[in-house]
Amino acid sequence: MGFIIGTAIGSFLGVVIVRQTTNDKRQTTKIGGRSRCDSCKKQLMWWENIPLVSFVFLKGKCRNCRSPIPYWLPLIELAGGLAGVWLASWASQTITVITFITVINFIGAGLMASALIWVFFSDLAYGLIPDLAVGVGVIGAVLSHLSNLSDLGYLSASAGAAGFILLLVIITRGRGMGTGDVTLAGLLGLWLGWPDILLAVWLAFIFGAVAGLTLIGLKLKRFGQTIPFGPFLIAGSVIAAMANDNWKTILGL
Repeated sequence: MGFIIGTAIGSFLGVVIVRQTTNDKRQTTKIGGRSRCDSCKKQLMWWENIPLVSFVFLKGKCRNCRSPIPYWLPLIELAGGLAGVWLASWASQTITVITFITVINFIGAGLMASALIWVFFSDLAYGLIPDLAVGVGVIGAVLSHLSNLSDLGYLSASAGAAGFILLLVIITRGRGMGTGDVTLAGLLGLWLGWPDILLAVWLAFIFGAVAGLTLIGLKLKRFGQTIPFGPFLIAGSVIAAMANDNWKTILGL
């Protein structure tokens, strides 16, 4: 059930990403209306909107004009499904008694997962980190920490991560990163706290360097060209959130 619900949410997020991004990468708020093919603008039938299933059935192409369906749309549906499975597993293992706090924490975790998926694929596909997605993530992070809001470590981690990325933006004059990466880093710091955000940022730079060198080696990118950094920040943060505490002991943190 968690997988099915998650794929549906992932499919919705895919629609939001497409409709909130114009050709010049400005953020808009026009997300209403029935789904249509981006190429021929023909309205899609209900059975063309079934998460994952429709993509396979249609062989990755529009039924009307045969234009390729963006590769990341089934991936975001799959990511939503996996997140749904993880949330269901987490809830079954950690929530023994249903209380107001546990329900709020679960909602917060769901909002945070949705925000991370939203930002990951928006930045990957369009190079854009939506402010609304970051806002949803902030609400999710706060709700997730509702029982320990007095812990200022989360706020300091948020400020530290955002400040560090902002410094890099200033030094590089925005050529390597943008303001969206600053707000995303602040969100991730608020979610993870200290010192987990340290591991997340370190992993992000490692992943980014490996990906950049790989793309250059495959001649898909040239030196000087940029790649979205948001997905690497999110990947590093997810690993940091799931990692055990052994690395903290080794570093004396």
